[in-house]
Amino acid sequence: MNNALQTALVLTLAAALFTAGCSNPPPKPLPAAIEQALIFNRDGIAFDQRGDSARARKAFTESLRQSAAVEYTPGVVAAQISLARLDRRSGDLAAATVRIEQARAKVSADDPLRFDVAFETALIALAKKDVTAARGAAEEAVATAPAAQRGSASALLARVLAAGGELYAARQQAEAALARNRTEDRLAEAANAARLLGDLATTRNDLNTADAYYRQALDFDHQAGLSQRIADDLRRLSSLSQQRDDLASAIDYRQRASDVSRNNRDLRDAAADLALLAELYRSTGETGRADACELQRQLILSSIPIAP
Repeated sequence: MNNALQTALVLTLAAALFTAGCSNPPPKPLPAAIEQALIFNRDGIAFDQRGDSARARKAFTESLRQSAAVEYTPGVVAAQISLARLDRRSGDLAAATVRIEQARAKVSADDPLRFDVAFETALIALAKKDVTAARGAAEEAVATAPAAQRGSASALLARVLAAGGELYAARQQAEAALARNRTEDRLAEAANAARLLGDLATTRNDLNTADAYYRQALDFDHQAGLSQRIADDLRRLSSLSQQRDDLASAIDYRQRASDVSRNNRDLRDAAADLALLAELYRSTGETGRADACELQRQLILSSIPIAP
């Protein structure tokens, strides 16, 4: 969603510059302060995609400051949305709610950024387990989504419907989202839809269908090169294999998830996978391998810097 947010921000600015320059083309170059704010916003997106939340937060905060200093509203809104996303991911839902409400207060009914505000509002409400608020925001996202984001909006609404127990409607929305995102080659969003369809199939104990959808999600995430999501797909496949009493596959998938997370420097996730891997080895009577996993887990945990 961050790339889409940057696109909406640029389009908003382009429309304003075009309008201002219609009577006297060509439009003027960007003011230096706005150009710098956009650079910080792009930097924040790049850091966020690499999993460097601390540097992403610094970049988005500077983008917000520079945008606010010249009353560049689209830049302020975009930075608030991005900071709300970081707050939500870190578990600070109160801060995320404040941020997104500040952003909402600045968007008009026809603002291109209204979709992004609605989308993040729905995710925050989901995290707070407020399904009613999440549904309202998700439906707003569907109604305001630009053509390139309709698959994302459908996938979001599917998640909300699933959270509210409307599993059949969720499945329909997710299937539509998967078809649209696959056709438009939106790999990350196609993976999201496939993953949700796998979760729904698991819920109804249709394990073969779940396996097929999780493998689709993994394939999409491999093509997109999304390390954290690849690890999540592997974890789902491991848990599913365990449900099917296929412990060899469960071990293989869990080991791969740990390796992916460790190499992506998601060390706590890698350690958690090793703990589960040790349990799997113990269940097969391979205590030596279980002990080796536990030792490796301790080494990884000891290598994590202690926050000041």
